Amino acid sequence: MKTRLTHDHWPTVTSWLRGARRGAPLLLALLCAVPNAAWADPSALAEAEARLANGDGAAALARALPLAEAGDGAAQELAGRILGQGLGVPRDLAAACSWHRAAAAQGRRLAMHNHATCLAGGVGTADGQPDPAAAARWYGKAAEAGLTRSLCAEGELRMAGGPGLAAEPARGRDLCLEAARAGVPSAQATVGELFLTGRADTPKDPAQAAQWLEKAARGGIVPAAYWLGRLYLVGNGVPVNRPRALGLFRAAAEAGLPEAQIAYGEMLYARALDPKAKALAAGPAAEALFWLSLGRRGLGPADAADHPSANADRLIAVLGKHLPAETRRAVAGQLERVGPGAPVPRP
Repeated sequence: MKTRLTHDHWPTVTSWLRGARRGAPLLLALLCAVPNAAWADPSALAEAEARLANGDGAAALARALPLAEAGDGAAQELAGRILGQGLGVPRDLAAACSWHRAAAAQGRRLAMHNHATCLAGGVGTADGQPDPAAAARWYGKAAEAGLTRSLCAEGELRMAGGPGLAAEPARGRDLCLEAARAGVPSAQATVGELFLTGRADTPKDPAQAAQWLEKAARGGIVPAAYWLGRLYLVGNGVPVNRPRALGLFRAAAEAGLPEAQIAYGEMLYARALDPKAKALAAGPAAEALFWLSLGRRGLGPADAADHPSANADRLIAVLGKHLPAETRRAVAGQLERVGPGAPVPRP
């Protein structure tokens, strides 16, 4: 839960951030005037963690910042996480990456991973441009420190290559395979995609793709559930299983994935068709209209005739002609209550 910043949160988070970024003399003087032992109190960091766990990110950041400024690596890592994810405070990637860099230099493995992500995205680099070579090195350091998921993050960079980093598809693929075999869901999803598409010189193998996507979906990777649903829908690498496909699409749709929302809406539309009566069943048709419209809103304009949004447009137009105005208004009301990309609870 995000918490509004109030006057209770000493003194203000934004003033601390400005001081941290600009090297404010007054802030430095205050830090030097207080014994380091006062800032190194482990109970202060525990309190910051507890406040974050209770949903008060602003109070957690206010408690962690003095420790971070005093050089506490764990507090720096925490401050970077709060600012990077916008947990109860405005998201500030530049400030977050600054703290990730400071904590990474102290050997904090999660900070190493996040620092690498900043470098890969060009946040905090000298010229503001991505630095895949440096990012790959830091992901490697995080993996050496025991953060297994960093293996595939490095692998993705090595598969793609970039400035200062030669493309090494086989090496990158092997790093992702190592992480996948170690049980990292995000790496399992990547490996599934590799076997599905043949990227990075990977031999196409839909059956292996399905196995890895199954593991990733069970690990909570939403796109993996969507792609696995696609395989079950057409029988690619697995037997055709439309009920399973419907369930996977629904799970990914409820998690907020626009492509899955459209796929789920398409299957509901097919269920709503009554060939004998040459009509649409009202209940399933209304539900189909909701999911198609929600996914359409999330994907934006179609850029090709076979784009999911284009098919959604066609089905929405058909449903709009056959559903009563009262039903369409009810669906519009439902859509207003769901934020773009937000999870959708089951009725």
